[in-house]
Amino acid sequence: MLIVFPNPKFFSLQSFKNAIDNQYGIECDVVLSSDGEVMVYHDYDLNRLCGIDKKISETTKLELKSLKLLNSESGILTLDEDSVELFVEMR
Repeated sequence: MLIVFPNPKFFSLQSFKNAIDNQYGIECDVVLSSDGEVMVYHDYDLNRLCGIDKKISETTKLELKSLKLLNSESGILTLDEDSVELFVEMR
């Protein structure tokens, strides 16, 4: 079953925890920050999910960690924040 989540809150740590609690699989995308940190984020820029006209690759991890997803208190995740085993496909 494929579930599509257009709401930024669905890219949060809480949404991943909810999926685990309900035995759903998790698919996530990763993008490198300007300082080479792996960020769990769907897009290459911050427009759609944070309302900021800037690319992830032009932003440091520290800057990204200070941002909130639109209409939420959730921030942008890094891979080291996840509490489950992940299989990441990098292309």
